[in-house]
Amino acid sequence: MIGSRTRQRRGTVYLVVLATLSIVLTISMSSLLTARTELGAAMRSDEEIMARQIARAAIETAVNLMIENPDWRTSVSGDELFEKIGITGGNVRVLVHDPSDGDLFNRVCDPVEITAIATYKGAVQKYRYRLNVADEHEYSKQAILQHHPVSYWPLRGLDGTTAEDLRGSADAALEGKVEYNEQDATGCWSMPQLRAVNQNYFLVPHSSFMELDYGSLSIWMQPASSHIGSSEFQAVVAKYTHNRENSTRFAVVNSLGVCWLLVDHNSTMRYIQIGSLTGDQWHHLTITWGGDGWRVYLDGQPTGHLNWTVGLGRAWTSEANDRDLYFGASRNLRSRLGGSVGVAYYFDGKLADAALYAYTLTDDQVADLASHAPVPRALVLDPTAITRLVD
Repeated sequence: MIGSRTRQRRGTVYLVVLATLSIVLTISMSSLLTARTELGAAMRSDEEIMARQIARAAIETAVNLMIENPDWRTSVSGDELFEKIGITGGNVRVLVHDPSDGDLFNRVCDPVEITAIATYKGAVQKYRYRLNVADEHEYSKQAILQHHPVSYWPLRGLDGTTAEDLRGSADAALEGKVEYNEQDATGCWSMPQLRAVNQNYFLVPHSSFMELDYGSLSIWMQPASSHIGSSEFQAVVAKYTHNRENSTRFAVVNSLGVCWLLVDHNSTMRYIQIGSLTGDQWHHLTITWGGDGWRVYLDGQPTGHLNWTVGLGRAWTSEANDRDLYFGASRNLRSRLGGSVGVAYYFDGKLADAALYAYTLTDDQVADLASHAPVPRALVLDPTAITRLVD
């Protein structure tokens, strides 16, 4: 009996020890499995982190590409902007999409949706960024309007027939038919392309608000390289008629790559050389007149002064200038220079942001206007707006 009890106790102890060893072994195995699971998760986490970094870097690369190369759309194949293989051990594809109308090529001012899909080992990460192209028109418009022009003609975004000025004056209706380049890489808005061979120009019918004894006129111009060396006159802007002796007439013309201001009164014409122009580049032109005579500015810098106190009103003359205002051509100036009467001296290139002021702009005001070119502002990446996509 005693031996039987002893064997029973020994069996119980053996079972307890065996159970204990089993539990310890189970815990050990569980710990090992847990460690392996945590290690695998950590490895996957590291892979995902690397994939995220590649995707974000690809977004930034895409934005920088668009900033540096306005013609980046020509690099798009299907919806793919570029693909990088083996970048830091991973791969990435960058896709682009126009979220406004689905057409990436019809308007350069539409927003662009950029998607980067990065893979690193077993991890896949997607990031997206919406790039809104800066609206240069709003930018330049505010700069011009803060100086209070009486009329402001952007000279773009027209329907090809007529358009009112941004000041809302019914007397400042602008007429003309020009060609537009919707794919112009230098601006969001469709820029008018004036062509001398097609005799394109803008016309603003005369109104009494243009009869200014003290005034200024500013405009952006981009003469075409194909005509920059031509000896033929091209009128940038003109308010001219040869058969009104007692009114003051003026015209700004280009010839042989040099810009001139012509002022005519009582059969006397005087000149100011404004400066040299570079073809296919934007230049800012300002002319002012008043009690201090006529002044001209090129790209924000004063370049000439004509000490002749005559204006477009009646303060110093017996008649006001009641002729139409032309952008990209002139009327009767050719007659003054020995040619036939009529519209002539057509400009070849682009014009934008013409503004008429009822006072004489100062040097600082002209410099400010010249600092707002009619081209998009530099695009700026907002890293906080890059969004991670979760499938």
